[in-house]
Amino acid sequence: MLDSRHAPLWRRLLAWVYDALVALAIAFVGSFAVLPLTGGRAVPAGNHLYQLWLLLLLAAYFWLSWRFGGQTLGMRAWRLRVTAADGGRPSSVALCWRLLFGGLLGLPLVGYLSSLVRSDRQALHDLASRTATRLLATAG
Repeated sequence: MLDSRHAPLWRRLLAWVYDALVALAIAFVGSFAVLPLTGGRAVPAGNHLYQLWLLLLLAAYFWLSWRFGGQTLGMRAWRLRVTAADGGRPSSVALCWRLLFGGLLGLPLVGYLSSLVRSDRQALHDLASRTATRLLATAG
C-alpha cells in the first residue's frame, strides 16, 4: 500500500547507496560481456562506445525497475516507490525524463537540494519529470 507522504531525503540517499552497489555489479557484468569482443583485453580508456554500452545498461536497470515494479532494489529495501506526480503509475516518457534529469542533477546531488526546502520534499528531477518518490506504508 502506498503512503501519501513523499520520501525524506535520508531514505532517498540510502536507497541511492544501495542502487550504486547494484550499478557497480551491472557495470562489472557489462564489462565482462565485452571481453569476447576485445580478445580478452581491457577496453582502452576513453572508449565512447564502451561508455555508451554501460550507460545504456544502467539506464535500462533504472527504467525497467521503475516501469514494471515502481522501485529499484535500493528503493525496495527502504520502502520507496516512484509514482506519477498525481500518485498513479508514471508514463514511459516521464521515466525517461526522470532518468535524464536524475543523471544530470542527481549524481552531483544538486537535484536533491530542493527537497530540503520544499514542504513536499520533491527533488528537481521529480519536478522536471512530473514524478514523485513516495513512502510505502508499513504493514499492520
